[in-house]
Amino acid sequence: MLAAGLFLGVSAHAGNVLVNPGFEADGGFGNNGTPPSNWHFNGAAAYWIDQVPSAAHSGNNYYKVWGLFNGSPNTSELYQDKSSIATATYQADGWMTTIPTDSMWSGDGVNVSWYEVSFRNSSGTVLTKYRSDLFSSTNYTTGVWYDLPVTNQVDPTSGAVIGSAATLVAPAGTATVRYSVKYYQLQYGGGSCYFDDVTLNQLSGPQPPVLSNVYPGNMLLASNRVSFTASSPSGTAISTNGITLTVNGNAVSSGIAYTINSASSISVLYTNISLNAFNQSASVTVVDNLGLSASTSMAFDTLSSTFVWEAEDYDFTNGLYYDNPTPTSVQAANSYFNVTGTLGVDYSSAGSAGQAHYRLNDTTGTGTASDGARQKFLTAQLTDSNATDWVVGYVADGDWFNYTRDIPAGTYNIYARLASGAGGPNTVQLDDYTTGSPNTLGTFTVANTGWGTYAYYKLTDVDGNLLSFNLSGKKTFRASLVTGGANFNFFMLVPAAPAVPTFTGITPTNSAMFYNGSLTFTANSSGGINLNGVHVYLNGADVTSGLTIGGTSTSRNVSYSALLPNTQYTALLAVTNASGVGTTRTITFDTMNSTNFYVAFADFDYSSGQYNSGDNGLNPGGYIGNTVAVDGIDFHHTTVNGEQFAYRTGLPTQNNTDYSDTFLPQYNIGWFGYNDWGNYTRNYPAGTYLIYGRIAGYNQADPFDLVTSGQGTSTQTLKHLGSFVANPGGWATWQWVPLTDDGGVLPQVVKLGGVQTLRLTSGNNCNGNYFMLVPVTAITASVSRNGNGVAVSFPTVLGKTYQVFSTTSLVGGTWTLVGTTAGTGSTKSVADTTSTQRYYKVVGM
Repeated sequence: MLAAGLFLGVSAHAGNVLVNPGFEADGGFGNNGTPPSNWHFNGAAAYWIDQVPSAAHSGNNYYKVWGLFNGSPNTSELYQDKSSIATATYQADGWMTTIPTDSMWSGDGVNVSWYEVSFRNSSGTVLTKYRSDLFSSTNYTTGVWYDLPVTNQVDPTSGAVIGSAATLVAPAGTATVRYSVKYYQLQYGGGSCYFDDVTLNQLSGPQPPVLSNVYPGNMLLASNRVSFTASSPSGTAISTNGITLTVNGNAVSSGIAYTINSASSISVLYTNISLNAFNQSASVTVVDNLGLSASTSMAFDTLSSTFVWEAEDYDFTNGLYYDNPTPTSVQAANSYFNVTGTLGVDYSSAGSAGQAHYRLNDTTGTGTASDGARQKFLTAQLTDSNATDWVVGYVADGDWFNYTRDIPAGTYNIYARLASGAGGPNTVQLDDYTTGSPNTLGTFTVANTGWGTYAYYKLTDVDGNLLSFNLSGKKTFRASLVTGGANFNFFMLVPAAPAVPTFTGITPTNSAMFYNGSLTFTANSSGGINLNGVHVYLNGADVTSGLTIGGTSTSRNVSYSALLPNTQYTALLAVTNASGVGTTRTITFDTMNSTNFYVAFADFDYSSGQYNSGDNGLNPGGYIGNTVAVDGIDFHHTTVNGEQFAYRTGLPTQNNTDYSDTFLPQYNIGWFGYNDWGNYTRNYPAGTYLIYGRIAGYNQADPFDLVTSGQGTSTQTLKHLGSFVANPGGWATWQWVPLTDDGGVLPQVVKLGGVQTLRLTSGNNCNGNYFMLVPVTAITASVSRNGNGVAVSFPTVLGKTYQVFSTTSLVGGTWTLVGTTAGTGSTKSVADTTSTQRYYKVVGM
């Protein structure tokens, strides 16, 4: 019950119905993924929750937000919805500032921010909307906090101010009141805005229910129960029929124990939660007798770890340590707070200036954890309210930390709680340094999900197998960042699961490119593996019937030889031993043909439309002597700070960080800004193609066109072919990106042949390596009546994924996705309900 304060129904402000109004419930430095506690995003957002008391309006934290830099006008919205009825009244305000060193853009198009309150009906339609003044660097002084009241009534459609009101009245039909924090960026203007101490005071009308004493909330290492109290601040009756509890996506009813405290207050206890389980979730909705509601959701685990050590609690004074330290906010006995490690002996970290918040004399960067709560810190805060869960950040390649502990005897799996916003690959290695010499135990491979998005990662071998260790007594472990980047929260020993199957010899390796062979692996288990315990799925299709399985009952050799060329694969390997214990492994790879015609983006035209006709541009590095490219004819580029020209002038280039081979480019284009472009003239082999771009970066939609006239001149006409629309991943996260429609859905089929000029234009934040032509063949499809609609049928190939699109007109019509299906080697059908004439297209990839 010590976690009872995690979720409170009302804040410290009188009448304020917002939860976490000062963002104090969040750790520092969380960004781009998980919204602040009790808040929600509408679309993407770029933000920090920062813990700098001197910068906050009050408390420790503030919410900092900036534009999305996606090349278009964009608005980031953070909001809370509260149940309401008509005639209820409110007042709203909040504090804002922009700092002189990062002030909001005020050049050609001003960035603005504001607070907004909207009243909505049960369908979510906005009935009435109010906002504060529009805050910017042009109408407010930088470096000063301002209280902005929400008093301007605006037209819900146009946003024009149509009146003012000090009191906000819920109109007829109101079901919800929404409080929003908004930031608008016209295009590329920089700067940021800080928000803090937001308020939505309810002045009259019944208030919605309040959820208090919520357990476990967003908690790690929790007990196997969910509990909370639902009550009405207005005294409105609440019945058990108005309480809904969902656990792991399933509504539960049996096993709930209710305690009726009063007609308007009920306590709930549910204990049918699995022990030692990762990734549990629960949601609660309470509706009172007036129809007002409150809800919350939580993510937690019920792991029972044997031993945990904090990442920030590395050794000190040449190998000294505490086994079970006490979290404190001041230097104290049995606490690592502000103890000094010996650089090069206890740790090695370049750190980051001014970021040593926990061990002040060390160079290690530390910040508060934007992670789930844990009971030991909640317990410590009962006597030391500032005791904090810290993480190690600003970790550079080669940094390491030693952890000496006395380990209880046992057989363990090892997990780490880590986060990363680096492009990857992100690898943390664990070594045993007990004898003073390294014994590598394994690695943690960290996904690129955001610097504040923590998850458990298991210590594995090179094949991704969970490792088990017999440990006891004094041990010194060393955690090192090998590649990429990561924030470290804690490490954990968990009793090992018995006889878990393992994989060895997986071929191809994860992320392999241009693979030409069979998918093979060996599945091992001392518990024995039956032949029916081995399954393989390729791109969602079960290919188990096509497997060749040999070896022994404890070591099954598995092979699948029917891989298709020019295909991107996601393979799921699943093995269950004779005792029913299973394990899976997922790998991605492609079978692109290395003889496909490709064009390096660094090899753009030169000398007003010339190209290397001798080798048709296929000689890696062959354009290094062709430096006289003409801006506006062969390419276009706007100079930016920091750009490099490692290969040739014109478009900036850098050494390639993608897959390398003798036939692929050694350089890629970078610093490829909005509306920069390059022309690529070649004698293209005649054929019909899907086109794939090899691209990295963030949020890009990069147009791809055919130059139809004026090639070699400053007046060129273009035919738009489509766009490369890639998922953001990082400057070195290279992806195969198919050429699609501008919405990123319909793959474009392009006919080429002879000397032609293609053009790639940057949608911004893009690195380009090359594009590749993949030959396609026709799919014979048929359409038949199917009840009130039609069925589109077509033969399929096992391992391919098929998409069916429709349009009402072949001239200027928009193609809409009807359905997607996995190829099985047989004829498949996709149904479409329609009463109008339509045309259909089937694409297999």
